[in-house]
Amino acid sequence: MSHEMPRTADPNSWDAPLQQPPPQREAPGATDASPTDMSPAGWDAPLSRVTPDHRIGTLPTYDFGEIALQRKKRMATSVADPSVRHDLEVLEARTIGMGVEDKALLRVRDEDGHEFTLVERSAEEDLDRRRQSNGGYARAWLACSVAGVPVVPELFVSDIDTLLVTDVKADGSEVYGKGAAQALKDYRPDVTGDRANKGSDALFMEITKPENIETVLERVRFYSALATNAGIELPVDDPFELLVRPDGSWDLITLDLSMAIVHDAKNTFAGERTMRNNAEAVDHFQKQIDIIRSRLSSNF
Repeated sequence: MSHEMPRTADPNSWDAPLQQPPPQREAPGATDASPTDMSPAGWDAPLSRVTPDHRIGTLPTYDFGEIALQRKKRMATSVADPSVRHDLEVLEARTIGMGVEDKALLRVRDEDGHEFTLVERSAEEDLDRRRQSNGGYARAWLACSVAGVPVVPELFVSDIDTLLVTDVKADGSEVYGKGAAQALKDYRPDVTGDRANKGSDALFMEITKPENIETVLERVRFYSALATNAGIELPVDDPFELLVRPDGSWDLITLDLSMAIVHDAKNTFAGERTMRNNAEAVDHFQKQIDIIRSRLSSNF
């Protein structure tokens, strides 16, 4: 399974009304038993198979990892190139994250026998947002990829109506943003436990020292400007995560794309709103970094 994705997909092709799925694409080796089009415009099917009831505003009342294991097989179709497909076998799964967005960390095996981890996200909220606005994880991922805003390198949709994304922590990296800030601020052991690579905390503290933080913020502003120019309204409370690698290098990444909105570039009002929103997003990122540093400072 390749870890590089083509960036030629046009996010505007995802604008088709949900009631009018686009024409079928013939994928290599496709059969009548396997659908040949997995674009989000066709995501009208009920999602009850993988999304039991849960309390809005709290942690899920069920184990999404357990739900993920109920069906061992996934047909994963690339969002960037729907002709690219992989047969995946789920070997292990566990619930990760916090809030109402359901996620599970999967260990899978592909058709070539390679084993690796992916993050599976529920598509229920994503479908609702597409129906209500220009939102949606897949559409935002495509738009960010084209604009140069850093996102996970791979995104697939599965045949059970979930999203499968790259596990950015698989190489030992850790991310620092809203999730880490909330976990550390509230001392949530159930969430903090998902910070599998806490060894990066010392690197994080070095990268974000007062004499170094401006370099990080300059890059935040740069990516925010790219998003604004492309008409992408970043999630104001979770615009970027600081991705810290085991070797001490770092970058930024936008993970919470389900709350992003992609506007028509010709919409002047939306452009002004996007500019204001993304400016606020920069401030939110800095506040989250400050919270994390405050909570971790006692350890260093």
